[in-house]
Amino acid sequence: MAPNRGINGLNTLYMAKTPTDWKTPTQFFNDTLVYNTSLAMQVIGCLVGIDELDLQQHMVLYPNPAYNNLTLEVVDVDVNTAQFEIYDLMGRKLEIEAKNTFGNSQFQFDVSGLKQGIYILRSKINGLTINQRFTKL
Repeated sequence: MAPNRGINGLNTLYMAKTPTDWKTPTQFFNDTLVYNTSLAMQVIGCLVGIDELDLQQHMVLYPNPAYNNLTLEVVDVDVNTAQFEIYDLMGRKLEIEAKNTFGNSQFQFDVSGLKQGIYILRSKINGLTINQRFTKL
C-alpha cells in the first residue's frame, strides 16, 4: 500500500474506515492478502550485557548444594578486584567472608553457620556484578 521510504522517511500507517470503526489493511482484508505499511527503523543502541554474560561463563560455583564450604572458581580471567556478598531470599545481607585459596582465581566461603535454604552469592569481579544462587543443606 505504501513504498518503504527508508530510514529517513516518514512512517505511515494506512487505515480503512468501516461503518463501526477504523481497521488496518490486514484487518480490513481478514488477513487474506499481505499488505505492508511503510515502517523503517534505525537501531541506535543495543542494551545487552555481553561482558557480564561472558564473565558468568567463566565462574564455577561448587558444591551446590553446599554443606560447610562453598567454592567460587574463576577460570581463564585475570581477577584484579573481587568483592562478595551473600544474601538470603528476604534480601538480608549476611556476614560471611571469602578466603582466597588459590591465587586470585579461587574463593572459599564458610557457610556452615547458615540455615538450610536458598541464598544468593553476589560477586563483583573487575567491576562486573554476577548473582548466583546456591542451596545450603
